[in-house]
Amino acid sequence: MEPHPYGWLSILPPMVAIVLAVVTRKATVSLLVGILCGAMITTGGNLFQALYQTCEVHLWPTFTEPGKLRVFSFTLLMGAMIGVICRCGGMQGLIQLLSPFAKTRRGGQLVTWLLGLIIFFDDYANTILLGGTLRPVCDRLRISREKLAYLVDSTAAPVAGLSLLSTWVAVEIEYVREGIEALGATDLKAIDLFLGSIPYRFYILASLAFIPMIALTGRDFGPMLKAERKRLSGDFDPAHDQAAGLETDLGDTPARWYNAVLPIVVTLGVVVWLLYTTGLNELKANEPDNSQSLRNILGAAKSSFSLQYGALVGLSLAVFLARVQRLVPWAVLADAAGKGARVVLPAIAILWCASALSRMTSNKSVEGEPT
Repeated sequence: MEPHPYGWLSILPPMVAIVLAVVTRKATVSLLVGILCGAMITTGGNLFQALYQTCEVHLWPTFTEPGKLRVFSFTLLMGAMIGVICRCGGMQGLIQLLSPFAKTRRGGQLVTWLLGLIIFFDDYANTILLGGTLRPVCDRLRISREKLAYLVDSTAAPVAGLSLLSTWVAVEIEYVREGIEALGATDLKAIDLFLGSIPYRFYILASLAFIPMIALTGRDFGPMLKAERKRLSGDFDPAHDQAAGLETDLGDTPARWYNAVLPIVVTLGVVVWLLYTTGLNELKANEPDNSQSLRNILGAAKSSFSLQYGALVGLSLAVFLARVQRLVPWAVLADAAGKGARVVLPAIAILWCASALSRMTSNKSVEGEPT
């Protein structure tokens, strides 16, 4: 492998982005500064050329890359579907269906964990979907908002980091494939490396196991223990802690669990079918002598394509169910879908900037020139 043309300076842009993200807690701005820092290096400190390169060489070509556009499209469609599901009472109906299992604090935490495992196709969608709908349940059981945030987030990201049907894993496998191509290692497959890495994903596995452990034992630690004691003492004002997200006030709309379950199940079914179909076709066309095992099929599948159209079918079904049952008018549906899509825009911005920064620090830039 050829040495990087800028040597150790190639790690400066991501280091700047990481430090700024920790200090400012603003991921998108920090990533943009990291990209600008890299452009300043490649232009020899010329600010105007660096600004031009940031926009035209790194951000725009990354945004218009077909694979990235499909992932962005999937995220927007999932956000729109979640908005429709929430507004039509689907998620509230699912929560009511599971309420008999959430009569105690222990049961409420375990139900949150279980629902987090079910919504495994996107961590951001998981957080949005469960965060707002589980607030009333956790408030009733006197589980602090801090604990709810921890339960949701520590389930959403880890489970999405293990599932082959998640947006993050689709992007991750693509990054691994690019790395293999840069190494010229024709005997390696991205899907094999991903599956082989699962036993070593200690944080993900430990996090998923830790949540039921603390729920069953009732043990909390540090600031979380203080938050739980404060909540149990009755020192809590629901109006003081309303996070931004999707509205959960349904008015007269009936809460029916199948309006949430059916779109999600159909989305997953379509994604699995497309993964298998595209992978099988790819193997037959380009690697006819290869074994058509499930692993090879998934490794050759078009993940972003499958996720995009799976989400489109799921959104279409959610809208269809809402209109057949005459739950809400078209205008309300459109507004709910728009709100859901807007909620995921920060995730798209972070993914876009992170992808641009990743390509900047690789051996070749978007245009093929050394960076």
